[in-house]
Formats: sequence, structure tokens, C-alpha cells
Amino acid sequence: MEPPNVRDCIGQSFGVSAPEKNALRLSFSSCIRGHYKAWDDLLDEIDALAIEAGKAQRIVMAHGPELPDKWPRQEAAIILNEIVVHLEGGGGLGLKTRITKRSWHRLIESCRIEGRIPQTVDEFRALQALANLLESRGRFSGRWRRSVENLGGPTAESLGNRPEHAAQGYATEIRARLNWRIQAWEPLIEELGAVGFRWEDWLAEHPPVPGEHGN
Repeated sequence: MEPPNVRDCIGQSFGVSAPEKNALRLSFSSCIRGHYKAWDDLLDEIDALAIEAGKAQRIVMAHGPELPDKWPRQEAAIILNEIVVHLEGGGGLGLKTRITKRSWHRLIESCRIEGRIPQTVDEFRALQALANLLESRGRFSGRWRRSVENLGGPTAESLGNRPEHAAQGYATEIRARLNWRIQAWEPLIEELGAVGFRWEDWLAEHPPVPGEHGN
């Protein structure tokens, strides 16, 4: 039996023509070298951020929290988390905390709820939810730059102020490419093995091509 043309088989499994070989090379390289797990992690992060944004939206809309622009987002989130825990535990924001927790009060005086300084536990929860969401969006944007933008995909800035919404649109395509591994790639390897083709030996005889998207 004539040995199968591996590259043709791979192309057929992708359903692509010769002009699309660059896209094939990138997808092929990602799937067979285990990068699919990193893409799966990215999808999980998109879903988690969308859930967090949905939960935060209700309390943010109810109270209209505003965070100071010049305050570092991560620091604001940490302090607001501490304040909420303190208040939920029955603590107050009086003279004692003004002395021992000065950073709390500096932040409180810079935050606003419908134009005024926050007062109630629910108002601080709204500020907390907003700060945590902004921090999560910042971390996600960094992940997107490393995972997608660095491969020539859409920039993090192009996702806008609510990146989870735009990212969910791309998630469908990413999932389709991950499903390709199960639905097309693994059956292809089984078929090639059934006719005597040794995949591992073929890989050893065809070392990766140097370059950013070499395979």
C-alpha cells in the first residue's frame, strides 16, 4: 500500500486549500504541541470574567459607585475588600480606623456614590465589586495580549472597556478550533496508524522549522 501523504491528510482534516497554508501551520503547531490547554484556560477566564461582570452589574447599577482615577486599581480593590470585611464583621469607620487605617479613609474620601462619600455596607460592596471587576479586566487584558495579540490576533485595546463581551464573540471560533483536535485530528492519527503509518517516527524525521509560527 502506498504510504499516505501526511500533509495532504492534515490539510483535508482542516478543510483548507493551499492558499490557507499559513493558518493551517499555526493551528497545526498549536494543537499537536499541547498549546490547546493554554487556549482552554483562556476560554475559562473569558467565562469567569463574564460571570463576574454580570454579578457586579446589578449592584453597580443600583448604587452608581465611582472610583478615583488616579488611585491604583489593585490597591483600591485590596483596601475595599478589607473595608467590606471589617464592616460585615460589625466594625465601624470611626476614630480608631482613622488612626490605624489611614489609607482606608484616604480612599473613602476619594470615592463617590451618586456624587457623595459612601456610607453604608451596601455602598462599599458596590465600590468593592467595581474595583474587583476593573482589576479582573486588567488581568484579562494582559492574558489576552500574551495569548492572542502576540500571535497577530485582535489587540486587547480593540476589545473595549468591557473586554468580556467582545472576547465572548471570539470564544466561539476558539472553541471550534479546539474541538478540531478531538473531532478531526485524533481520528486522523488513528486512521493513519491503521494503515501502518508511525506518527512519532514521522515527527522525529521532520524537526520543527525555526520561527515564530514554525511547525
